[in-house]
This record gives sequence, structure tokens and C-alpha cells, in this order.
Amino acid sequence: MGHVEKTDKIISVNSELTNMWNTFLTQWLEEKSNEDILKTFSIIKDCLTLPPNLKPEIKFTLLPQALKRDDHICHKQNIIGSVICGLTEILTNMLEMNTESDTTEYIGNCIKLLCHTHYKESQTRIAVILPGVNKNNKETLEKTRITSYLFENDITNILKETKN
Repeated sequence: MGHVEKTDKIISVNSELTNMWNTFLTQWLEEKSNEDILKTFSIIKDCLTLPPNLKPEIKFTLLPQALKRDDHICHKQNIIGSVICGLTEILTNMLEMNTESDTTEYIGNCIKLLCHTHYKESQTRIAVILPGVNKNNKETLEKTRITSYLFENDITNILKETKN
């Protein structure tokens, strides 16, 4: 059973929007439509909105099921990252026009929650990958940071040092 938070903050919005969101929340958005929408977003320069890469030497050790799950999570992270980029572009335009308001803070908070969700998906990927890694490497990988790579940029050298 899903966990539902009680809240006093309930808003009414345009019924057409509610109907559209409910449709998208309960039915599959065609992959082509999804991809067409994703193509409209620009990527933020020097911002880690893309899914962290997985080094080939780690990817090579994974079982097919783990690879498939990792690909699925990466796809979700790509969508989350695209939405972060889109909302950031809107927020940037608002700030450049000096229209700072409750709306800019609200959009900023939405972006923060999306960034947190993106990070949690990286943690889920790590949790999927680690059971398939040998014990010595697993302990090392658990201590690494997420960068543009799921397990640090320099993980190859870190793992080599662990073996020595």
C-alpha cells in the first residue's frame, strides 16, 4: 500500500490541466511523444543533469538483468534531468527580467526536489550494481562519489590501488 502524506495545502487548478495530468499519470505516454518532448530541452552547460556514466570495466561485470535495470533508471534520470534543464531555463529568464517573486522561489524548490530525485535514482543504480561486484571492489565503490560517472571519474585507478 502506498504512503500518502496528509496535507492542508490542496489547490484547485484548471480542470483541463487536471484531466491531462491524470491521463499522463495513469497511462503510458507513447515513447515517440516522450522522445519528441525530450528533444525540445537544452542541456545546461557544466551541470550534471545527464545520468552519470558507468565505466565499461564495471558495466562488463554486470548481469544482463542489472544492465537492463540500470538502463531503465538512466532513462528516468534523463527525463528528470531534462525537466531540471527546462525549469532552470524558465527560472533563469525570470531572474534576468528581474521578476523575482514567490513564483521564482517556488520553481527553484521544484528544481531542488527534481535534483534530489535525480540523486536518489543514482543511489538506486548503485544499489542495483553493487551486489554483482566482488567484495573488495564493492567496499571501494561504496565509498566513491557520484560525479559525471556513477563511481567517480578516476575509479579505474582507485580500483587498481585497492588490488595492490
